[in-house]
Amino acid sequence: MSDMDRSKPPASARASAPAPLEFARSPVTDHAEALLQSFLSPARRIVRLFSHVSFPRFLGVGAVGFLIDAAILFVLIRGAGMPPVPSRVASFSVAVVSTWLLNRMWTFGESRSSRPLPEFLRYLAVQLSGGAVNLAIFALVAWALPDPLAGAALGLVAGSAAGLVLNYIGARFVAFAVRSDPVIRP
Repeated sequence: MSDMDRSKPPASARASAPAPLEFARSPVTDHAEALLQSFLSPARRIVRLFSHVSFPRFLGVGAVGFLIDAAILFVLIRGAGMPPVPSRVASFSVAVVSTWLLNRMWTFGESRSSRPLPEFLRYLAVQLSGGAVNLAIFALVAWALPDPLAGAALGLVAGSAAGLVLNYIGARFVAFAVRSDPVIRP
């Protein structure tokens, strides 16, 4: 027998010993693995969704929309003396039209429709859904704080953040989804 043969364990011992860092299979480990996979699969889809090239552009357009929204909001509250919630409805409306134009031209330009009115109506429906969440959170925060300006500022940030995910998914898969109608190329 050579030195090489003496250093190896017998074949029967090699077959029965688990490989290093490998766990023995059991119903518990199988269930844990299935549970982990059921969590990771949607998590991977979410990562892929927000890794798409349109998401950073959507964030940029959203930042511009946020600034438009905020500027109009504070002009209406401070300059016109309007209450926060009606001011926010007005500022939000201007921001929606602005972001539709910017998203149409830049973020989702490769899939914009040759029929802008139906596209805008889809975008508006998406934004109203996200806006309902946005405005509800804004109103709760604005009414909860005694200082109208502080309530408006914190409500604006919280409401805008809450509507972001819903608005992106809706814009990408509903408003600017690739359709059978002719697409305008930039």
